[in-house]
Amino acid sequence: MSVLIIFNGPQHYISSSWYKEEEVPTWNYIAIHCTGNFRQLEGKELLDTIKKMVEHYETNRPHRYHISDMPDDMLEAHLEGLIGFEMKIKNIEANYKLSQNRNDKNYQNIITELLQSSDPLEVELAHEMQNLRPKLYAK
Repeated sequence: MSVLIIFNGPQHYISSSWYKEEEVPTWNYIAIHCTGNFRQLEGKELLDTIKKMVEHYETNRPHRYHISDMPDDMLEAHLEGLIGFEMKIKNIEANYKLSQNRNDKNYQNIITELLQSSDPLEVELAHEMQNLRPKLYAK
């Protein structure tokens, strides 16, 4: 079965009030679209994949956790709620819109406004924008 999976990065509304001159509001975002063939994992294959993932992420932890530490009844109950899948990727499209068409003053205004937010995604978006124009932020 062919599928599209979208991985969204930080995104947010950009107010026209943040520009020096009159403009229209917009939306900044980072996204990756992957298309390919999808296959569901079940039974032993699903369990083996979960074990492999846990072992990978538990590497170098002082108190490593192993799936084998989980009681069988707990493991079985949780496996019932999981849907594992494998995707053979055929195409990847990465795209972003981070106000890169704006002049330095407006660009800095947008970043300043985003950094004032209590929303971590807005702050992350501001940092991504700073990374896009590092010369503006070099000390």
